Amino acid sequence: QVSLAGADDQFVTATALDDDGLGDNMALASGGSTITASEEPYRPADLIDGVHTSAVNYGWMIVTTTPPGAITLDMKSTATVSRVRLLNWDWSYRIHRYQIEYSENGSTWSTLVDASGADRQGWDDWDIADVPARYLRLTGLQTSDNLSAFSVAELEVYGSRDLSHLPKPVVLK
Repeated sequence: QVSLAGADDQFVTATALDDDGLGDNMALASGGSTITASEEPYRPADLIDGVHTSAVNYGWMIVTTTPPGAITLDMKSTATVSRVRLLNWDWSYRIHRYQIEYSENGSTWSTLVDASGADRQGWDDWDIADVPARYLRLTGLQTSDNLSAFSVAELEVYGSRDLSHLPKPVVLK
């Protein structure tokens, strides 16, 4: 119920956006993750801000450079990654091809998602076989955008964090 002085009460139905039971998004900047980019990035921080309901809230990289542009997520500690979701910018019809790699140390990389063989649009939801990773690197390979800009509205990462490095709680008696 929404009430306002001088107006009749209104009853509304609220639905939680992304209430899909996946747990905490480990890629969020508000949770401590950071993001860096190469090759003329534009607003890469928008990929991890949790906002994807506006046509002007996205980041992009150029895919025609050699090497192609890449965006690297640092979750600040190793986590077990079980799902990655990527929202390709979809306010107009655009298709992309890309790959996502993972690393525990930032120097040795392995393929996590290979989306190079088919056109992708909208939400891509990738189940992952529980891999340990601190870093994820998204590389745009191809886009239908005439400016060669691979645009992404949001990057989400789900799984569990290794919290064994944190101090044990003190129990007061």
